Amino acid sequence: MTSATADGLRKTFDAGAPIAAFLIGHGLRGTIAGAAAAIAVALVIACWRLLHGRQIRLIGVSLGIVLIHSLFAYHTGEGRDFFLPDLLMNGVFTVAFGGSLLTGRPMTGLISHWSGSEVPTWYREQDRLRLHCKLTLLWLGLWCLHLALLLPLYAADAVVALGIASITTGKPAVLVCAVLSWRVVRRGAASAAPLSPAVATAQDKEPHS
Repeated sequence: MTSATADGLRKTFDAGAPIAAFLIGHGLRGTIAGAAAAIAVALVIACWRLLHGRQIRLIGVSLGIVLIHSLFAYHTGEGRDFFLPDLLMNGVFTVAFGGSLLTGRPMTGLISHWSGSEVPTWYREQDRLRLHCKLTLLWLGLWCLHLALLLPLYAADAVVALGIASITTGKPAVLVCAVLSWRVVRRGAASAAPLSPAVATAQDKEPHS
């Protein structure tokens, strides 16, 4: 097992375990108990990861996500609202990724530039622009698929089905798309034709670690 695969499995477990705890608590004692169980499991995982050297920032983000989901459920008293943040975020991402295609600045290109994988003028190179249009379409399809799956379950108040769908198609699918996008961007950069003078100059000016 590669380190990337192991890391992906760890992240999937970290995301799925609090959801499973919520479903168990919700089924046994109701929404409040489910939210408390999710927070308790997230805290145990956070402490375990902290002891094993994981970055505090990443631990804080993971724990914060569970807290937000739990607060939604606690505030409304409805189990399905534990998954409402997922629906809202998928809606935001759908609009953001779709809008980025309309503006000619596909979202994956912007994210790749922000992470240091692309130069500021990537959108002027037609090959790179087409690549990021395809990748952004892939992500847009993922967000739309999530909405198409979760919205009917939410409307039907199918809490268990929402949990199963979130565990099996939420974080795992995002991780797969993230790894695929990263590899395609890196491979495309390595095999790309010589850059134009403007792009080459911009790349030379990029800070090197």
